[in-house]
Amino acid sequence: MDCRHVRDQLVWYIVGEMAEAEGEPIEQHLAECSACREACENLRSTLGRQADEAAESRVRPQFREALRAEIRSEIALARRGRRRLRQLRWAVSAAAVLTVMLGLGLLMRHHGAGKASRPGGYAELPEIWRHEGISSSHTTTLDAPAVHDDSVYGLEAVGDGRRVVAVNAKTGRCRWRSRAGVWGYLAADASRVYAVGSGPKSQRDLLALDAGTGKVVWSYVPEGAAVHGATSTPLLLGKRLCWCRGSGVFLIDGETGSRIWERSFPEGSALSRPVGQADRIWVVAGKTLHALDVADGHVVRSKALCERTTRFSRPLLAVSGTNCYVAVRSSPGRTRLLCYSPDRDDLVWDTTVDRVAHLQAFGDIVITRSDRLQAWDGASGRLLWAYAAEGCGPVCPIGGNLCFVDAEGSGALVMLETRTGRLVNRYAGKRSCAGLVVGEQIGYLNAQDGVLYAVRMEKA
Repeated sequence: MDCRHVRDQLVWYIVGEMAEAEGEPIEQHLAECSACREACENLRSTLGRQADEAAESRVRPQFREALRAEIRSEIALARRGRRRLRQLRWAVSAAAVLTVMLGLGLLMRHHGAGKASRPGGYAELPEIWRHEGISSSHTTTLDAPAVHDDSVYGLEAVGDGRRVVAVNAKTGRCRWRSRAGVWGYLAADASRVYAVGSGPKSQRDLLALDAGTGKVVWSYVPEGAAVHGATSTPLLLGKRLCWCRGSGVFLIDGETGSRIWERSFPEGSALSRPVGQADRIWVVAGKTLHALDVADGHVVRSKALCERTTRFSRPLLAVSGTNCYVAVRSSPGRTRLLCYSPDRDDLVWDTTVDRVAHLQAFGDIVITRSDRLQAWDGASGRLLWAYAAEGCGPVCPIGGNLCFVDAEGSGALVMLETRTGRLVNRYAGKRSCAGLVVGEQIGYLNAQDGVLYAVRMEKA
């Protein structure tokens, strides 16, 4: 992705009008290009001031509806190539962009209404400790923390890069900081901490750090055309890990870093994150769902899900019980949500929804995240409830509840009852795209203010 393309997309990147898979290439480019990074920060600062001013004013509903239609028209025209936001350098063009963004900022405050209500009142965040200097992405989950036993692993910002920091989960005391720079996507087990390395995006490797010292134990560098493209958090499978890079799926020995097998799909096929289930690894490549044998990587089963998807859009996959749930972008702003039964080798249900940023399944309930949180019946595809909430982070199950970050205004950490969408509790003042990670009734939140918070998870 070149500088010209990145700058054309900066507006949508800053305001979150991109799914995570679309934002990842821009995030990678910004990490490597200081000129585009500076341009992004300048634009973010300018738009932030405009949004603050907009928040202080009242706007009539008729104006918001007219502006919403105009913005959608502008996006459609831009993405079809009839009109593009070129240089963003910053006089007349910037003024036009700011006008649109001013309205979009207002729209984002009012967009979407759910069946589950948002009663007023916030509880005070039950903070246990905090660790400052943490890296924080505004559009992806690449710097989400990882938890194992009594340690929390996060990413500290160091100049233009990141490093892994290990923190005592109960006290917040720092245990070590890695010397090796990393890109992100952390995972951890009893002996290793895994992260995607910080090399050039075409050569990005997978690192294993010693969980006790932070020293590099091994590095795996995939090769071939299949590795060019997006990456993801490694999936831990006992002493092995599965990692997707570009259009390739790799199974790696967690102790030695040696490759066990590799499975490549047609170049340009966007891959979902892999999901493990018994002796299979499920992954969506483009518009097709595949089941791979864990032992040798051969394709056990393939199922074409739809006729077409939008280019470069990463599909989303969740597996629960005997069903696979898939979300694929069918057109700008629209997503097909499907349920596939491997036992019947057939689609159980299929519906079209608004853009989906995250897809998760807990038992027989499927959760989608866009400008609202929606719960679907896994057996029938019936909408159970919806809760209007801005943001891009995943949800975290805690007992019979779901916890997530609502990014509206100054942000809030929200807890809902899984089956009904009933509000259980809401804590004020935190925004995050990384989501919440929970260990032993303590939640760890990597917030956009550059702080890793440990909070006590309580019901109202």
